[in-house]
Amino acid sequence: MVPSMAQAGWRIDDTLADPLPIGGEFEAPELSDLAFDAASGHFLAVSDKLKSIFTLSLDQTVLPAVVTIVAEQPLRSATGLPFSGRSDFEGIGILPDGRRLLSNEYDQSVRVIASDGRQVHQLRSITQLGLHRFARRHSNKGLEGITVDNNGNAWLINEGPLKPDGDVRFTRLLVLTKKLQAGPQWAYPLDKDDGLFGSYGISAIEALPDGQLLVLERKARFDLRYAGPALSHEIYLISPNSVTASSAADGQTIAATGYDISGIDSLATAEFTPLTKTLLWQGSYARLNFEGLAIGTQRENGSYPLLLITDDGQGLKAAALLLELNHKP
Repeated sequence: MVPSMAQAGWRIDDTLADPLPIGGEFEAPELSDLAFDAASGHFLAVSDKLKSIFTLSLDQTVLPAVVTIVAEQPLRSATGLPFSGRSDFEGIGILPDGRRLLSNEYDQSVRVIASDGRQVHQLRSITQLGLHRFARRHSNKGLEGITVDNNGNAWLINEGPLKPDGDVRFTRLLVLTKKLQAGPQWAYPLDKDDGLFGSYGISAIEALPDGQLLVLERKARFDLRYAGPALSHEIYLISPNSVTASSAADGQTIAATGYDISGIDSLATAEFTPLTKTLLWQGSYARLNFEGLAIGTQRENGSYPLLLITDDGQGLKAAALLLELNHKP
């Protein structure tokens, strides 16, 4: 592990960062993202294999902490029938009214799910969002992370560069306003290391209480400790709202001055100012592919639990990882 390198108000501590088993009687293969549900005090997770939302409990009163899947909620159509659409759910966020937002990499859409599991709306990349560039993704490199900030805005990020942007090391970060209208976009700089087998990309994002975002990247590398390939994970801090500007969507004020790339057709042929990112944490594990992260309720000492989960597809292991997020004065 590398020590915290935060310079913008946050740090991540990992003194107890040993992978934890995920218990429970429910089968939840290939979990892909987490969100904390303040109403229930539990974490919600999605799978890129099953059409369900899973509830996870985190018991921090014992050492090591215990992560358990305590419920499964199958997704349903608006009429109450079992959800039948093709899906590859990679992200989950929770709106202030309790509705869930699921990012679907299969068709580059966002599904709006009521608290009872019914789909009540679908936002398609082209028709509802007017984002024709997001509709053109590379194979298995589509919409990945989604998170909702304290103002009710939803943030989405693509796993890798989009086809219209050409051969670049940037992907697009998009904000949806409280009325789920498309706002500005930012260029997020991906790590320059492709990793083994072209495995680089973004796994998840998480909104922090002050409006900044955590971004989880991962790639496969050869690791001498394991005498073979291992998955390296990095958590970065970004501040897309570090400047102010007026967005036309909903009349909300959303930061984008000098950064908004929503009007740029291809990043390969345009000048733009990308976001900057600060490394907070790095960890490398054999057979552990962490794809989701979320912060829980603030503890009495001021810290936050930061929970990560793995996607156990392709013979990898199912596990969780509990880190500690602290605010720097």
